[in-house]
Amino acid sequence: MSRFQILNVLYIAALAFIAITERYSTGIEYKVLFLLFLSYVFILFLGVVFTQLNLYVEHELAGNARYNEIALSFDDGPNAEFTPQVLDKLSQYNVKAGFFLIGQKVDKYPELVKRIDNEGHLIGNHSYYHHIKFDFMRSREVMQEIEHTNKSINKIIGKTPHFFRPPFGITQPRIARAIHQSKMIPVAWSLRTYDTKKSKFRVIKKLRRKLNGGDIILLHDNHPEIIEILEFLIPYAENNGFKFVRIDELINQKPYEIS
Repeated sequence: MSRFQILNVLYIAALAFIAITERYSTGIEYKVLFLLFLSYVFILFLGVVFTQLNLYVEHELAGNARYNEIALSFDDGPNAEFTPQVLDKLSQYNVKAGFFLIGQKVDKYPELVKRIDNEGHLIGNHSYYHHIKFDFMRSREVMQEIEHTNKSINKIIGKTPHFFRPPFGITQPRIARAIHQSKMIPVAWSLRTYDTKKSKFRVIKKLRRKLNGGDIILLHDNHPEIIEILEFLIPYAENNGFKFVRIDELINQKPYEIS
């Protein structure tokens, strides 16, 4: 039973208790029901925005914090300009990472997808269009995007991703249902850098302050400052005793569908 289902059971029980109390007492003010409703809606909203709450579906968020292993992940690629630079930098430091790719970009840049796989990096599914309306789609439409992207990736590398990261890191019941029905493993993160919104200086400051063993670090391979961020992060992490591994090693899950 998901946390969302447990939440619904608890609120139904609360409503039943209020109804019984109302029947055998002088009455309960309507503001109690109103506050109950507001709290329910607020929790649902938090579950949508904060993936780490695992309200609708259980995400893989991090590895074992007791070990000093960490994993890099990149969203929204492949990007013709910056993905090759990221791959060059990872090769320079002999670091393997995870790339959550957008399906239509996979179809547009198949050679980059091949290079990502050939150099030993993990490839995950990040929807086909990454459209703003994704969060409002029906389960069937979400499944279609997942399946379309998986087929595009399989056509190029001969493997079908098992890891899925929802666009914008947002989940809700319909997305959760599609993930379950498509048998994908939802993978989120424990350290979000906001590298596409914040300056490299603020990102670096956050990495200095927040980096912990077991972290899955969220980055993007589609902006110019990513190279300088990596030039700081990789030596800094290794000098402080951290070891870079792929996400599948960190969370001990198979990255590709087993036929």
